[in-house]
Amino acid sequence: MTTTREPVQVRRHRETNDSMWRTLAQRDACIAKLVRYEIKLDKLRKLLARQTKALSKAKAAPLPQGDPLPPEMVKAVKAAMDDDPIPSFLDRRNLMADPKTKDLNAERRIVDKEKREAKLTGATRKMPLTGKAALDHIRHG
Repeated sequence: MTTTREPVQVRRHRETNDSMWRTLAQRDACIAKLVRYEIKLDKLRKLLARQTKALSKAKAAPLPQGDPLPPEMVKAVKAAMDDDPIPSFLDRRNLMADPKTKDLNAERRIVDKEKREAKLTGATRKMPLTGKAALDHIRHG
């Protein structure tokens, strides 16, 4: 069986045609990308204008001035800040000194040990009940 090669002119015509369609597709993709960028730039310009307007309003508006704190309250706050820079509700250093913490840690260790033993003995590997057995378990516990 012999195969015939296509003539050179036909091959060149087909390659040129393919190249033209490929170039047109690339052009269309670039145009679509340019349109997307133009839309994005328009949105960004509008956003920048809104932010500039809001910023100019914020600069023009005076800052609200509250009533001054009583001097004894200012002294108390400064004294508390000088003693300990961390507020008491954020301070976690004293948690270990709490006697409840030791009990909680011991309880957590016991629960972890029970879980480990259950895994080793296979207590957690039981297949779920199905059918009548599941209904009996739901009804009677």
